[in-house]
Amino acid sequence: MNNRYILAAMAGVAAVVILAYGPSLNNKFVNWDDDAHLLENPFVHPINVRDIFTTTVNGIYIPLTSLSFALEYHFFRADPFVYHLDNLLLHLAVTMMAFLFCLRCGLSVPAAGMAALIFGLHPTHVESVAWVTERKDVLYAFFYMLAILRYLDHLRTLKESSTYRAGWAFGLTLFFGFLSIMAKPSALSLPGILFLLDWFFRRKLTIRSCVEKIYCGLAVFPVAWVTYALLMHTQVIKFPGSVLTGIWCFVFYIQKMFYPDYFVLIYHSPAPVALSNPVYAVSVLLFIVLLASLWYFRKNRLFVFANLFYIFSIFFLLRADYNVGLNVVGDRFLYLPMLGWCMLLGNSSVNLWDRFRNVPFARTGLLLAGATVLSFLFFQTARQSRVWYNGASLWEHQLRHQSQAATALIYNKLAQAYMQDSGFENNSGKIRMAEDYLHKAIAIKPDYAQAYFHLGQLAECRGDVSLARIYFNRTIELDGGHVDAYFQLGLLHDREGQYAQATKAFNKAIAISPDHEGMYLQILDFYDKAIAADPQAYQHERDALTEKYFNRFGKYP
Repeated sequence: MNNRYILAAMAGVAAVVILAYGPSLNNKFVNWDDDAHLLENPFVHPINVRDIFTTTVNGIYIPLTSLSFALEYHFFRADPFVYHLDNLLLHLAVTMMAFLFCLRCGLSVPAAGMAALIFGLHPTHVESVAWVTERKDVLYAFFYMLAILRYLDHLRTLKESSTYRAGWAFGLTLFFGFLSIMAKPSALSLPGILFLLDWFFRRKLTIRSCVEKIYCGLAVFPVAWVTYALLMHTQVIKFPGSVLTGIWCFVFYIQKMFYPDYFVLIYHSPAPVALSNPVYAVSVLLFIVLLASLWYFRKNRLFVFANLFYIFSIFFLLRADYNVGLNVVGDRFLYLPMLGWCMLLGNSSVNLWDRFRNVPFARTGLLLAGATVLSFLFFQTARQSRVWYNGASLWEHQLRHQSQAATALIYNKLAQAYMQDSGFENNSGKIRMAEDYLHKAIAIKPDYAQAYFHLGQLAECRGDVSLARIYFNRTIELDGGHVDAYFQLGLLHDREGQYAQATKAFNKAIAISPDHEGMYLQILDFYDKAIAADPQAYQHERDALTEKYFNRFGKYP
């Protein structure tokens, strides 16, 4: 194998992938989890390693991902370019490792290059790359690919009867697998994939091979359980609806892989959940066809490997919630499970070319077809990367493509995104649109506390303090733990010189969110003003808050 050809193929694939995802480098943060994971995560800034490794974010245990955000914030603050660049570089590294993996699995350089190109360019991956929060996808995949590449070293050294080297290679497999699960629980599929690689490379099933997978399971399962235990408590399982939902999810990803028509952040499962609904009937039929094809093409090792790689990887990500309208699927879940299909497509493309390249008409047709498909993937990815420019563009795209399934959440998020745009306060048109969306959200969900909170912010923006107070109090009635509503209410009381009411609201906010350092500092500034008006009443309160700050953060403000 000529290393120059390999390096040239890798360079070519890397250049095309960078060009396709180039627009994402101009993107900002979006108002969907970027706050919880990064911008408002109290353990990320300043870095708090203990809490990063002992807490979850939105119910998911991802300490390595949070640590990567903390390091970036420490050196670059909230510069979105850095976070998007790192996501792209990680995706590029995963794509290059996918290329090497294909070579190690017996594909030719052109076939491996085509597989890596499809993998790197596929627009399903845009969500994982262009969304800062989904650092966990590209980071877990980075260590996951390192783990399976080291496992291939392990298999090779076993054939060479080098027990010492095999031990080191398997030790690195466990190490990288552990790092992968610390980035995202999806790495739970690793033991199953290692079994699949044993089968693909014709390793005999022995006690040793099984014990290896037990070790791997012990490395990844306890960490993943932290997340899965939380998620299982939120799922509503009901038969046969749950089975139909699971099958629909399974087929949904196949459709997105081979027919990437459009992509949105939130997909809604079709209703009603019943076989009488054609969507579910077709999904069941396709599911049966896939199982039948696995039996029919059972002698085609790559075909079986590609589909089992998908099944083993996606199994833990399938949701069976019997809850119509719940977002049970997401483009990001297909990030690594599609790798086997990319291998199959790359190998099939090169085999077709080798078979018909001497037939002029067929050769021209294949070149045109290949160029068309790759161009479609390229431009679809570049266009979708721009969708993630900011929250407004993201939620407007969502409404454009699934307006019939618009929910209170989507209307609220779009209004919030407008409010976060620079110059919003001076744009009367955007203000009216934001209010309209918030009222639509409340019409759908009358007890939607967050929508009332944003209406309060809009009223405050217009200088209508009385209306703002009404909305903030309504927010608290609906959600007694809404820390931002208490804090904003405190600021309103402060503005009107009502220091006693402000103190009550601020104390409640601190009790709800005792780790928010920035809020402590703002409230301490309030006490400085209150003390100037009435030293006896508020000096003790300020001293108590200063002591609380010291006990929490180990320093004085």
